[in-house]
Amino acid sequence: MFTLIDAASFMTRAAIAGHPLGPLDRSEVAEFAARRFPEPGVPFVNAHLAMAYASVGDADALSRLERDVAARLAEGAQSSGPVVSMVCNAIGAHGLGRYASARERMLEAMPDLERLGGSHAQRDVFIDLAISAAVRSGAAKIAGHIARQRWTRRARHLDAKWLARLVAEVPRSRT
Repeated sequence: MFTLIDAASFMTRAAIAGHPLGPLDRSEVAEFAARRFPEPGVPFVNAHLAMAYASVGDADALSRLERDVAARLAEGAQSSGPVVSMVCNAIGAHGLGRYASARERMLEAMPDLERLGGSHAQRDVFIDLAISAAVRSGAAKIAGHIARQRWTRRARHLDAKWLARLVAEVPRSRT
């Protein structure tokens, strides 16, 4: 479980920062995810499965994961509630270049991110994803607002520099 969480999170952060892993590395993580976790289970793991599938643009795997998570939620088998579905959907949308959709779903999920589990540091990847989606969808002011909220619990200068670089370097899409 920790191998998937760490690998998928690192891969997502690297891509957001403009340093994506090579296709073979991304494929290896996605194949590991599919082999070791053929069905959704723990909410935090489900979100990282979405990261692995999004990294290789596997729309079919993302769609299956989203359907299976929704089914588990309907059965009452998703202890985190709807936040896991929102996060998986946002990650999939971001990975497929639908940044406005990713931004909206992450903004909807953010108040309940703690329900996914993991530490603050582990959940920061979801904040990074929300900021990236906002920037890439042309909503730099929203990205700044999200970053400023995070500044209340960590070193502001790190986010300020990262956000400025992201806004300057990232190609934007209005989708």
